[in-house]
Order: sequence, then structure tokens, then C-alpha cells
Amino acid sequence: MTIRMQVLRAAQTALNTNRPADVPEVTLRRTTPGEAVRDSRLSVFLGEETALPPRNPGDPFSQRRVVLVVQAIVPVEEPGEADEAIEPLLAWAEQALGHTSLGGLAHQTIYTGTQWQPYQLDVVVAMAMATYEIAYHSTRGDPYSR
Repeated sequence: MTIRMQVLRAAQTALNTNRPADVPEVTLRRTTPGEAVRDSRLSVFLGEETALPPRNPGDPFSQRRVVLVVQAIVPVEEPGEADEAIEPLLAWAEQALGHTSLGGLAHQTIYTGTQWQPYQLDVVVAMAMATYEIAYHSTRGDPYSR
């Protein structure tokens, strides 16, 4: 398993550990806009990765930054309820991922922001995606070892 996938799985584990009762189990499954939603959902997935150039040509390690996206979704009766309804899920994500090394995989975890995207099908769905930048390293040219 690549380090990237280890980071993703570690984030899922962190989000599911000691989860409050009002936060659903965290999955790796993304929900797409327009998809019918009947229950609250929380998922984590990979967003984007960048690699920093090596400090010198002989450096055997590659410093990487991967963006993890935590997607929170809550169906609500009234549009005015959306922000308040989704807040416990976002607060939990920040508490679980805000200052973790993900079991030693990450050098640092930084919360970088949240974007809210409500939409309406047969019910109003509050959707927010919080992003966390995870800094880690691997052996250059080998995403499986660090």
C-alpha cells in the first residue's frame, strides 16, 4: 500500500475513533452533487498532491503534501437549517484531524479551509468539504517506502 493510501486510511481511522453519537461513520466513498441523500454522511478522500523539489540532487527523499478532503453531508428540511445541521460533522473533523501525525505518517496536518455547497433535489442537502494538508515524505521514485 502506498504511503498516500496509508495516510488516507489513517485519517479514516482517526475520524472513526471515539466518534460522537451525532457523527456518522466515516467512509472513503465520495458523494457527488445531485446524488439522492437520505441520511447524514461523512467521508474522507484524496484531493490533490504536490511534491516539493529535492534540496539537492542526491537527496533520496521526496517531501510531499497531500490534501485530504473531508466531505460532510446532511439532508435538512429547511435551507436555513443547513449550516447549523452540518456544523457537528465539521467540528468533529477538525478535532480529529487538526493536530495529528496520523500514527507517525505525517510531519504535520494543517486545516486549510471549508467550502459549503448546498443543493436541492427532493430535499435540501447541506454539503461542506473541509480540506487538510498533510505533509509527509517518501523515498524519491518510490511511493511505497519512507
